[in-house]
Amino acid sequence: MPDIFLSYNREDQARAKLFAEAFERHGLNVWWDVGLKTGEAYDQVTEKALREAKAVVVLWSKRSVESRWVRAEATLADRNKTLLPCMIEPCERPIMFELTQTAELSHWRGDTNDRAWIAFLGDVKKFTDARTQPGSATRSPTTAKSRVGREGERRQVAVLSCALSTSLDDADPEDWQEVVATFRAGASAVILPLGGQLIDAPGDSVLVFFGMDQAREDDAERAVRAGLAILDGVRSEGLSVCAGVDVGPVVLGTGGGSAAGTPIGAAAQLLAQAPAGSILLSPAAATLVGGYFELEAHGARAFRVLATHSGRTRFDISRARGLSSFVGRANDFHTLEAALAQAATGNGQVIGIVAEAGAGKSRLCFEFTEHCRARGLRVFEGRAVAHGRNIPFLPILDVFRSFFGSGRTMRLAQRAPR
Repeated sequence: MPDIFLSYNREDQARAKLFAEAFERHGLNVWWDVGLKTGEAYDQVTEKALREAKAVVVLWSKRSVESRWVRAEATLADRNKTLLPCMIEPCERPIMFELTQTAELSHWRGDTNDRAWIAFLGDVKKFTDARTQPGSATRSPTTAKSRVGREGERRQVAVLSCALSTSLDDADPEDWQEVVATFRAGASAVILPLGGQLIDAPGDSVLVFFGMDQAREDDAERAVRAGLAILDGVRSEGLSVCAGVDVGPVVLGTGGGSAAGTPIGAAAQLLAQAPAGSILLSPAAATLVGGYFELEAHGARAFRVLATHSGRTRFDISRARGLSSFVGRANDFHTLEAALAQAATGNGQVIGIVAEAGAGKSRLCFEFTEHCRARGLRVFEGRAVAHGRNIPFLPILDVFRSFFGSGRTMRLAQRAPR
């Protein structure tokens, strides 16, 4: 188990080397990707080290904040409470990390007597020491493979099976290995922020479980969105992939073995049937995500994803099916009306609506916005979604889309040009 996992952008390798060497001189075991051996699966080895490290030191720079890979590593470290960020040059951090205390070492070039470095080193050693003490309350994160080793557990998961469909028959084996490594690295960078668990898969394929460690009501939607993001990512590299998605129960294997269940085989069969650059869904998966994506039948037992309805929520889907009568909200509606009257006089208002899940918050907001539109008022909407936590300013972007009248539905063929 490494003491420190060093996360950085490849262009900052010289700076990262200063940190790695300085940590190691103080007896800390550092994992960074220069130690990868020929033939190792880059994404699997990296994710294993990331999950096992006592501390993840993220080196923020203008280049690393743009890296999906570094963002994914920082997101997982934040989730596992192992994140120790550091600024190596002035830059704007991703918004979700702005509230995390970050060491300022933009000036540091390896001077071990520098006060800022000494303070940061002390924080790191204190953090790693606390995680090695017996009875420490912090649970060491585990790899996806070790999670699969709990014998006989049943889990309801969404399974994404994805593989390269690009044909490079004349490619040199080393060149092909590099292509596969690029594909796997890009897939991992997408999967981690969406909560997926990467499972060992042969050759140029990727197998991902959503809901393995924590079941979510939108696991199937996350699986499809991950597949679409992977398709977009490899397209920019001149490659093509296809994917299959199924949902259902799986039983975890023994002694670190893989899970077993019909969704795994079904997703692989859908992958085999999928045209290049497309995603096929099983009927069960299509039932769960049909309101969020535009689908078309593909054969007798599959559905192809054509477009994504990026702004749709469960309430939007319920609305399309038909809403019940709106009753019992007179007092709440009056409060909103009073705030609107104040805003009309030039006193801007901010209203917070808090209630238990399913109490009708979305319906109340919908009825009020429709009431405002009926009076001729312009309404601009923005939403935060669980799978969008890694997208900076997502609700604000949604507001701008609403303001400029951008369409919410985008066909896959239109995604690359935009």
